[in-house]
Amino acid sequence: MLHTALRITAAGIGLCMLLLLIILGLVFVGCPGIFEPPVSFEDRAWRETPYTDRYDAVRLLMVDSLIEEGHLDGATRTEVIELLGSPYLQSEGRLDYSLGPSGWGQGQYLGMTFDGTGHVAEVFVYSD
Repeated sequence: MLHTALRITAAGIGLCMLLLLIILGLVFVGCPGIFEPPVSFEDRAWRETPYTDRYDAVRLLMVDSLIEEGHLDGATRTEVIELLGSPYLQSEGRLDYSLGPSGWGQGQYLGMTFDGTGHVAEVFVYSD
């Protein structure tokens, strides 16, 4: 009786491990940027590749380069729009650009706020 219980438990653990591996595989395959190397920011490629619901979103792969290389540092609203094109959302003190979906099906966005002089004050990436 104990031997049978141990076999069922071992089989159950093996099945759980298999399901966990399958789930992790699906999550990582669906997450852009995990297996792809970062892409250097290119303004033309950014403007010509608007948001899509595909998981190979070029903007999502370029956003780190865009921020880390300081392309937006101190830029005015007009300069940002010239560099990145029309925003996905905009208000008086903020612009938002769609990057693409995450592996969880949520949208990823680049957001920025402007200070009182109209220059970029903060740049951030967020999910909805």
